[in-house]
Amino acid sequence: MNPTADAFLQRWRLRDPAFALAQIYARSDRFAPALGLYFELQECLYRLSERRLAESKLGWWLDEAAELAAGQPRHPLTQALAPIADAAAASALITATARQLDAPTPANRAALVNDRAALLQALQALLDDGSSPLVLGALDDVYRLASLGQGGADLNHPLSLAERARLPATREELVAEPARAAEARRDLAKDWLAPVALGEASPALAVQIGLWRQSLLRRGIEPTAGPLLAWRGWRMARKARGQVVRT
Repeated sequence: MNPTADAFLQRWRLRDPAFALAQIYARSDRFAPALGLYFELQECLYRLSERRLAESKLGWWLDEAAELAAGQPRHPLTQALAPIADAAAASALITATARQLDAPTPANRAALVNDRAALLQALQALLDDGSSPLVLGALDDVYRLASLGQGGADLNHPLSLAERARLPATREELVAEPARAAEARRDLAKDWLAPVALGEASPALAVQIGLWRQSLLRRGIEPTAGPLLAWRGWRMARKARGQVVRT
């Protein structure tokens, strides 16, 4: 990976120790820039849902999709992906994100998965690590729930009506009250997150999904770096490789 892209990804590593740990187990150089691009695009949606239009930059990303298709990527992440991944998949991820703005609010999880199918298919093509759509759907669930109430990110758009009905407060109230936000994430996670089948995921994705899910179910807050997180990540990666008996 080029140094500029690696430096850009450092902000995500600092925000998410689980992501930093998962990179150790990645099977290819695609993992970090592909997920970094996914994270960036989801933030665009959150900013738009908060009417922070100037900060969203989704229009810039749509221009980047065209530049990428023409072989002239401008962003560090797309530049890192260009020589090692299908440019069409990266462009598809960008355009599928933009289409989420026009998608009707789904009434249940099945409708939500269907609406986000194109986005997850593009992410699957970018990662190209054998992960199933079910696994990437779990990643999508975990990321949306884990981000709820953090940093002002408004998940009202990506969340379904079924999820919204369970929220005890508005986004503004959740951001102002971290303990309440943590409780909301934990309660949603109990009913919303299906158990992750580690055998269907790459070791890196197993670490990323598993650590976030454990954290959501345990405390409703993000994982924090430390020896315990490292041990859990190592164990999840081993399970994904089939090297230990699942418990």
